[in-house]
Amino acid sequence: MTALVRPLAESDIEVVARIHAASWRTAYRGMLQDEFLDGDLEANRAVLWTKRLSPIPRGHFGYLASYDSQPVGFAFAFGEHDAQWGTQVDNLHVLQDFRSKGIGSMLLASVAAQAVDTHGHLGVYLWVYEQNLAARKYYEGLGAVAVERAVITPPGGGKVSEWRYTWRSAAALLSALRRGA
Repeated sequence: MTALVRPLAESDIEVVARIHAASWRTAYRGMLQDEFLDGDLEANRAVLWTKRLSPIPRGHFGYLASYDSQPVGFAFAFGEHDAQWGTQVDNLHVLQDFRSKGIGSMLLASVAAQAVDTHGHLGVYLWVYEQNLAARKYYEGLGAVAVERAVITPPGGGKVSEWRYTWRSAAALLSALRRGA
């Protein structure tokens, strides 16, 4: 089976909230507070995704990935979000059982392709928790450069460090993904 990717729609709020919560529970354990991750995270994420997808604001865009007709991941971006850094990839999540199958790369390539089409003159960036070493290694392998470190209060409280990773252009990111870097 292969994964299929399609644009996000307002009708995807529930499934995106479910994937987001499940991904956070596995990927961010030890980074975010256990009490927060063990709470009603799906409802928390549903509030966020209702705001973001009802309706999707102009310039924002995202994609949903399905594997064997089952939704397994999503990506969401704020186009032309920052004058210096460009389009922000705010979310890229794949359910644990479907990681390492190229689904995250397919989602990121869809975001990069749309960023090329709509904001091609700008770069792309995202924030990654410092402890998320696998994600940092993946983005560095795609040519991203860590340019800024910040200490933030994440959802659920506490303090975590994160890094801003950037690509000079959406085309550079898309090219790296197509090469399979």
